[in-house]
Amino acid sequence: LTLTLTLTLTLTLEMLEKNGGRVILTIAMAAALVVLHYSLRSNAEPIVEVASEEVYRSSDTEPRGKLLEKETENDLKYLLYLPKNPTSKPSPMIVFLHGRGESGAFDQTTQQSLPFQLDTNSTLTETFPFITIVPQCPRRCAMLNGWQEDILREVTKLVNQVAEKYGGNLQRVSLAGQSMGGNGAWEYAAMQKGLFSSVVVVCGYARTHLYTRERLASHLRGTPIWVFHAENDAVISVRASDEMVETLKHDTTRATILYTRYSEAPPPPMERFSALEGHGSYELAFRDKKLYEWLLEQRCSDCNGVKSQYWDASLLNIHQQIGARD
Repeated sequence: LTLTLTLTLTLTLEMLEKNGGRVILTIAMAAALVVLHYSLRSNAEPIVEVASEEVYRSSDTEPRGKLLEKETENDLKYLLYLPKNPTSKPSPMIVFLHGRGESGAFDQTTQQSLPFQLDTNSTLTETFPFITIVPQCPRRCAMLNGWQEDILREVTKLVNQVAEKYGGNLQRVSLAGQSMGGNGAWEYAAMQKGLFSSVVVVCGYARTHLYTRERLASHLRGTPIWVFHAENDAVISVRASDEMVETLKHDTTRATILYTRYSEAPPPPMERFSALEGHGSYELAFRDKKLYEWLLEQRCSDCNGVKSQYWDASLLNIHQQIGARD
């Protein structure tokens, strides 16, 4: 193409010089150069592809290694942590459910447990590999003393969105919760199928006035679980975890069940909760390096995104199954 344009230009110049057409000569030269420029540009496919790829790579411009406060289009507020130095792509994920006292605001959430560590512990955040989502249950959760179904279903949508946008691994999504969030973790994992590779319950409980422990356990078959609780918990009796773990262990066909039963634990770190002796077992659990090593080992081979997810509300005596895409 370049050779053809060059020969054409040369012949044109010779003809125009013989006729003394200086103005026409200038116009012809300019036109030929324009044609040459756009012809070459149209064949530069690799340049276009590289530019597109660079735009894609730079689309994730969120700060890393710190908690970011965000909100979904459906008004679900949440904290998001993106690994400062990702060790694997796609990245493993943690969904963290807070307790009753943190409902409706993040001021208490970030003063304790895993969110506090992610917000202040620079040593941890240098290597912490998990994309972490900390949804906020509104104040009505505190009044009803439990994570509500509509909020949990919105959390599922959020997990899928975050995984797609920031490169999360939907076969390595761990669910963790403490206190009221521990109860939320039991029930969320039981109702939300096809999403969680493992579950961590710290000083939690089952709402046995709504279902039996055996029924709850039947909805958790195949899910690796690690339970933490302290003997001196003055808020939620350690028996709540003792009895749930015993029920789970009766089924010898199920996945791993681990139980860490502390002889004692501190109260929550905030001064206003200093009388709640033993309830701060999450301050021990979420500082345990072995917990994160264990979470990294867990995978859900049947968890393949939205297509494999569905909501089973039968645990709470609502006899229906609602597809995740409904």
